[in-house]
Amino acid sequence: MYSGDILVVLLGCEVPLLLRPQSTTPETYQVVGETLIHGLYDAIALLGNVPAPWRTQVRSNSNGLFTEISYLNSETMAILKDDPRLPPLDDGWQFVERERTVEDPRIFRVFRNNNTGEEQKEDPRMSADNLRKMGVKLCDFSLI
Repeated sequence: MYSGDILVVLLGCEVPLLLRPQSTTPETYQVVGETLIHGLYDAIALLGNVPAPWRTQVRSNSNGLFTEISYLNSETMAILKDDPRLPPLDDGWQFVERERTVEDPRIFRVFRNNNTGEEQKEDPRMSADNLRKMGVKLCDFSLI
């Protein structure tokens, strides 16, 4: 790591990245590589800590592949599939239950747009526009 390097969490990327500013082009960064930061998981960088008494659980299938994140209330033992830090899913969207395929990310959920029928593997509440509405400060990067 060099002076000026920055650690970022990019929307759609499963791991934080280390970026290096390029002196030849302002506001342009070279991707140095993936990083592992203790304590930076479960979308904490974007949403903050999971509120007590909730805690994150990762459930695996019979092959040992991660398939689902859920949230356990340690006081009531209730389990939620939905992140307690996020607002309710908009009426235009619904969760779709299905098994993970080899093309799927390691951890994913499927969402269907009720108006168009389109399915996506990204939570629509985690879009840049919706995160900004929740007060999350986002920046744009030009990567090389």
